[in-house]
Amino acid sequence: MLDVHAPHGRVHGFRDFLLHLFTITIGLLIALGLEGCVEWRHHRHLVAEARENLRSEFRDNQKAIADELNSIHREQAQARDDIRTLTTLKNAKGDANNKGMTVAFTFSSDKLQHASWDTSRETGAFAYMPYGEVKTYAEIVDLQSQWDLHQEQLIGQYARAIAYMYRFNDNPSAKDIAASADEGIRIALDIQGELLLCEDIGKALDKEYAGLEKGSS
Repeated sequence: MLDVHAPHGRVHGFRDFLLHLFTITIGLLIALGLEGCVEWRHHRHLVAEARENLRSEFRDNQKAIADELNSIHREQAQARDDIRTLTTLKNAKGDANNKGMTVAFTFSSDKLQHASWDTSRETGAFAYMPYGEVKTYAEIVDLQSQWDLHQEQLIGQYARAIAYMYRFNDNPSAKDIAASADEGIRIALDIQGELLLCEDIGKALDKEYAGLEKGSS
């Protein structure tokens, strides 16, 4: 708050009035300048803190994506093996020699961090950043949201797979296994589809993370 006080003594003539007005004006300009400088430093600190938190969070997410992509490749190989096994059982039509074959859907899931993005948005830090920088962050966060969405959908597909495995591995007859093979194949194909989408999004994210890191170096 800025306080403007009336002159302590009487104003003698127009000249004293102009002098007093000039003094007030200079004081106000100095006060406003100091206040603006304080706000500028605050905004600069807010942006620097938000930028560092975002990039640190993106680096952590990049490591998580790299680990998850390795898991996805293993899960894709497992799904292909399961499809081959189920196809063999289906074609066997109850041959007892194939009863010992099993399916083993395996999976992992990892959601990405987004706390720094939410905090930066809540504190208004993006309002003081260059538009191009905010746009880059927004594109990365959008990809992260897509990743999280398909990870959730993948979990749903694996829930179906787990239910199927309990029935498959609970010592049913060979004929029952052959009859239910189509269901298992559909589940494995659905899982493969989600894994492919996650892989594509993960690779796109890794590229965005690498570009951001390169631009900051």
